[in-house]
Amino acid sequence: MKYILITILIPLFLFASSSSGDVDKGHTYFRYIINPMIKIKGDKFTILHTKEEWKKLFSNDAQEFKIKYSYLSDDFKTFLLSPKFENIASDIRAFLIYYAKDSDIKAQCGD
Repeated sequence: MKYILITILIPLFLFASSSSGDVDKGHTYFRYIINPMIKIKGDKFTILHTKEEWKKLFSNDAQEFKIKYSYLSDDFKTFLLSPKFENIASDIRAFLIYYAKDSDIKAQCGD
């Protein structure tokens, strides 16, 4: 019985951790995909909002984020509506929350 329970719980924990996003992946995506489109470095962009504000912007499939930041460039607006953004949104969200304005950790990378 114990082995069956473990077999069921391990995939659930792996799925839960993967859906929350990865800060390092989010940084990489921001640096190489988003930064060239919007011309704002990650350390400046992350501090535009608090953790709670970023969470709110990314709730409901990031609709508020898309509305608020689609004006930055036409390329970025197109990207926000693409399936590629949907695939990396959780990592971008994790990156933005991790280095938010009210975070104890400040981005030093300048990317």
